[in-house]
Amino acid sequence: MTFSKKVTLRRYHDGSLKQIPDSYDDDLKFFGSVLEKVSQEQKSPLLECLKVTPFVASYSVSAANHETQLWKKPRETGVLAKSDELAMWFHDYPGQDVFFVHPIVQANLDCLTKHLPVVADSLVVGCNPGQLGVVSYLQKWGNNAQGLNGFDPRADMLGLAHALGHINLERSHFLWHQLLDIPHLIKGEIQKASNARHLELPNKLEKISKYSKIGEKLVIERWIPGTNGDWHHPKACELAALPEGFRKEGLEAEKVARALEIKVTHEIEALARGYGKTPQEIGFALSLTPEEKRKLEIERRSRTAFPPGRAASQDRVLKVKDNARKVPLRTHEDRTRSVSVGRQEDKKQAREYLEGEYKSDYKMFCQLSHDCMPFKILGSDSWYYEAVECVSDTKRVYRENFLALSPHFAAMFQHANQDRDKMRNLIREAHGDEVKVTLDGKAHVLRFTIKQMADLKESSLS
Repeated sequence: MTFSKKVTLRRYHDGSLKQIPDSYDDDLKFFGSVLEKVSQEQKSPLLECLKVTPFVASYSVSAANHETQLWKKPRETGVLAKSDELAMWFHDYPGQDVFFVHPIVQANLDCLTKHLPVVADSLVVGCNPGQLGVVSYLQKWGNNAQGLNGFDPRADMLGLAHALGHINLERSHFLWHQLLDIPHLIKGEIQKASNARHLELPNKLEKISKYSKIGEKLVIERWIPGTNGDWHHPKACELAALPEGFRKEGLEAEKVARALEIKVTHEIEALARGYGKTPQEIGFALSLTPEEKRKLEIERRSRTAFPPGRAASQDRVLKVKDNARKVPLRTHEDRTRSVSVGRQEDKKQAREYLEGEYKSDYKMFCQLSHDCMPFKILGSDSWYYEAVECVSDTKRVYRENFLALSPHFAAMFQHANQDRDKMRNLIREAHGDEVKVTLDGKAHVLRFTIKQMADLKESSLS
């Protein structure tokens, strides 16, 4: 059975139909059933045909109803499946660049989208929101630029300017939860070069901090609600004090907060643990000057004295010197050992994935300490961290199965982890983005982004 024998797309090919044909519902069902039944060899040309055909009935979100039809191609920019949240977001939207699919299309989305995405799955436009690593966004003679860690300064959001200009609690809440999925597209680093080849050596290029189109709009408007019905700029807010209903826990929330310069009390809690005090007792640290912080750090270190030892006698000095002469020279021999093939490439992919998830505000965060990595590699802007496999007994190497850990916690996770053999079950049974593990006899919280937790369950545990 061929596609051409059963149905023709001619009636839809130029998008000039004035009304929906009576056979439209049957046509959509047939598209889905044919794609389900044909072989892969037959499916490819059919998909290519459907992708360029404006057979998706839609209507402008600013229209009073769906009687006025516009015909769109699958996944065309601005074409969305209607929901209560999106209807609220685009209420009174004056633009003509956003569309909802017709109810007939919406009713057939499940059978179509198995093989052919029909509607956009994000409000983000201007870039690929799922791209990780280096994003090359400008390629002109003498003018080249790239974003780092998935950042693309062209990123924009459908309806954002209108929503910020007509903000209410529902829109503010919806916007915050949209941002949790794209914290890397609010603010990031770019690099520029007159010669495109220079971009292949990013460590030698200056990193420039920049807001995307989304970030530029967010930082200048008052869209975060206060307690008295007033509205605030993000910079004037504190993450922990956001209203009820705003997700404040997790790395995604912290990434969004840092990108928008919202105060994060997480650092204060870390300081409190280090000094053995409560966050309330050390809350004044928000206003401390660098010199005051330095003095506090000196005071903290002085509380635990390093073992002073004893002065060495002359006899001991001579004995040590004599023993040093008798120590045998270091020798080497060639040995054959078994190594995992492709391990270096696996680690490289894992590190790119982890940096896309746990790098925020130019800092790389440890999933066990929940704090910034302690140091950078000498002569580099890269933070040093260990990429450690979470579930150790997988038959394949999955990039999603690696953890970003500081040297201290990497050693503890691998060599003092009482739950090392239980990680598979702990991950499988986890609810939310945190897993409790016992390291060196003490309870610790292993924190994930929502994305990595979902990816880890689908890949390593499937």
